Amino acid sequence: MSALPSTPPCALPSKPPRSVLPLSPSGGPPSSFLSPYLPLHIPRYHLWMSSEALQASTASEPLSLEEEHDMCASWRTDQDKYTWIIHACPPPAAKPVGGVTSASPSPSAGVTSASPSPSAGVTSASLALLEPHMAGDVNLFLSLDEALGDDGETVVRTVLQAEVEVMVAEASKRRQNLATAAVEAALAYGSAVLGVERFFVKIGDANKPSRALFETKLGFSFVQRVECFQETELELLPPKPLPPPASLPFLEPPFPPPPHYSLWLLPSSPPPIAPEINKLAERFKVPPFPPHVTLAGRVPRRAGGGDLLAAAAELGFGEGGVGVELGEVRADGRPHKAAYVEEPPFKPHFSLLYGEHDEAEKGEAVRGMEERLKGREVVLDRMQLWRTEGAYDTWEMVGEIS
Repeated sequence: MSALPSTPPCALPSKPPRSVLPLSPSGGPPSSFLSPYLPLHIPRYHLWMSSEALQASTASEPLSLEEEHDMCASWRTDQDKYTWIIHACPPPAAKPVGGVTSASPSPSAGVTSASPSPSAGVTSASLALLEPHMAGDVNLFLSLDEALGDDGETVVRTVLQAEVEVMVAEASKRRQNLATAAVEAALAYGSAVLGVERFFVKIGDANKPSRALFETKLGFSFVQRVECFQETELELLPPKPLPPPASLPFLEPPFPPPPHYSLWLLPSSPPPIAPEINKLAERFKVPPFPPHVTLAGRVPRRAGGGDLLAAAAELGFGEGGVGVELGEVRADGRPHKAAYVEEPPFKPHFSLLYGEHDEAEKGEAVRGMEERLKGREVVLDRMQLWRTEGAYDTWEMVGEIS
């Protein structure tokens, strides 16, 4: 994984205060829960952060009470970070709210329906009664990283990543698996709902308990030691979206999943793969889609993706667009790459078919395509911004550069 680039942070939604996440480290009834950071939490949180020991362990600067109120407001509105307050007690009872259902995060639609959610209808007043049980917090800071090709220099695609921080501030509430359960919840939400592909932490050399938590309990791996900051970076690369832990009954997500946008490169003239996409769509009885190469995929943006399109416009195409040569035709089990044709040497691809289909039938359907397509050139001279969450036949084009 490359060093962090100087790219703008991902934009994420604001966070409604009514929802909570229960935590069940032992697998039994929830013994603790997470809630958004609200103004009612500020006095105790400010007291915590007045501790020089906590400032040192969290690499934080002391804030005035007024500054803490501003910080609380920024946590609610800034779109590149999430925070939850850890409570060392069962979640509060909630008033029934019609139509709200329990849900497990889904990488495509965000949530799926199940039984009525006890978190629905939780109010700030009910959370205020549990303020004495505040134990700490857990945070995700989102940014974009760049995945490099085999040559170690060429940027193949962007990766949504999240830096993780956790703090159990109350000494009497440590060594109760609160930090482990809280981080597991944040990882599951970040992976399954936000589409985070890389989680990382930066831990000071003196903070041995934190390093043991992330390496031993949570499975993070060593990346590098930064000598000048006396800290070590660890990372977790989930091979696929993480499901909620068995001991964590995910209720209503605390924040609505953000809309996702993708930047596509497309040809003006019909490329040779267009008939192949249409044939596959007809055979598998699915909608076709425009032939395209994804430049940046599934980037969350709450206020629309205009900044993505503006940044891409600065790249330009050069006279005549970008020519690519079609490579091997492949198929695998991923719905978004059911069948595709690669473009060597850096492995971007044209998708030919989306969805989950029988592997043997896919293999038969693409047989002969490589002979027809390999070595042919396609000129990409248009760039489009698409909103790409949910089923692909609901995706919408929202802007274009040509």
